[in-house]
This record gives sequence, C-alpha cells and structure tokens, in this order.
Amino acid sequence: MKKRPRTTNDSLRTKKGFTLIEMLIYMGLLSIFLLILTDMFTSVLNIFAQTETTSSLEQDSRFITSRLAYDIQRAGSITTPAFGNTQNSLTIVVNSQNFTYSLTGNDLILTNNSGSYAINSNQTKISNLNFTRLGNVGGKNSLKIQFTLTGTRQESKGVRSTNYQTTLNLR
Repeated sequence: MKKRPRTTNDSLRTKKGFTLIEMLIYMGLLSIFLLILTDMFTSVLNIFAQTETTSSLEQDSRFITSRLAYDIQRAGSITTPAFGNTQNSLTIVVNSQNFTYSLTGNDLILTNNSGSYAINSNQTKISNLNFTRLGNVGGKNSLKIQFTLTGTRQESKGVRSTNYQTTLNLR
C-alpha cells in the first residue's frame, strides 16, 4: 500500500483552534448572557431596597403609635397643646413626671426624667408632626396625631414616604 503524499489541504484540516467567526459568536453570546444576569441582579437589589424601606416605615410607625398610645393612656393630664390648638410638640404628665414629645431635626424625641432619646430609627425621618387636642374644657381629653415618615434609602422611584394619622384618648 502506497502512502499518499500530504497536500496543503490535509495540513489545514488537521490544525486545531478557533476561527475568528467562532470567537465573535462566543463573545456575542457571552455578552448577552452577562447583560441578562446584570439586569436580574439589579432588579433583585431594587426589590430588596424597597422591601427594607417598607419594613422600616411600618416598624417605626407601629412603634411610634404604640409608644404614644401607651404614654397617653397612662397620662393624668395633657399640658400642651391647649384645647382646640395644634402644635408640633406634646407634653403630658404621667405619675407626676413630664413626658415631652417633640420634633428635633428629623427625629421624634421623647424627653422625660430619664433623659432624651429618639423614638424613630435611623432608617426613617419624621416630618409634619402635629398634635391637635380635641374636645372641650371638662370633657374627655383626646389627641389627633399626624406625622409623615420618610425612608432614608434611595429607591429607583425615589424616596418612599407615608403619612400617618391616629386619634388617642386619655383614660
């Protein structure tokens, strides 16, 4: 059996490697895949930020209204605001001790004999705080409380903000 001499066509067929076209196709597919993964990752991060902000707003609103309800129901009297007036601070007397709720910067501050501390977390800001004393002199003391909670985290649609309003009575 005679061996056939090698030709240039045979040597081209035995070379291994990628052609330029194959590399361009590979790079194009890889780019599309990475673009889709990046888009999915940023969507997940945005949803996480929205969920965390919503959770912070809800937790702070529940805590603030619960704390106010607890102190107001224990109060013997309301010092400020006067009947029919609206103020951005509240002073009540609980067991001969003054409790003052006021807005300082973006925080709701409670001041009593124990000191001063913020009621809201550092993930929310409070604004538009109003206490309105309802009723008449000699009647049952009740307060209408309004405030706006704003998240501190920037979302894709902007900063989330929610208005709250409740009415509480003294016992």
